[in-house]
Amino acid sequence: MKEISFIDGKTKIRIENNHLAAYLERIIAAGYVVKANKCKGKEGWRDVLMIGKASDFEEFFSGKAAIKEIYKQFPQIYRLLFNHGEIVLYMLQDHEIV
Repeated sequence: MKEISFIDGKTKIRIENNHLAAYLERIIAAGYVVKANKCKGKEGWRDVLMIGKASDFEEFFSGKAAIKEIYKQFPQIYRLLFNHGEIVLYMLQDHEIV
């Protein structure tokens, strides 16, 4: 099990899926940032993991980011391209979180 903090830093989400938790540990160990957030979809609000470089997060949340493209890479994975950066969005399934 792995706890990931939300963008606001006030709350956390727990990843129950051990394979996903281990993968996230490797991503964090490689120097990437992983944050949880909410995203509005067709069925309502969903939990999403945002994965990227610290500098990309700073640029994206600075208010200066112009989104170029969002495309679906896999059923649960989207790539958000902006300015010169990229953030990967992983849509969490209900069975993966506590």
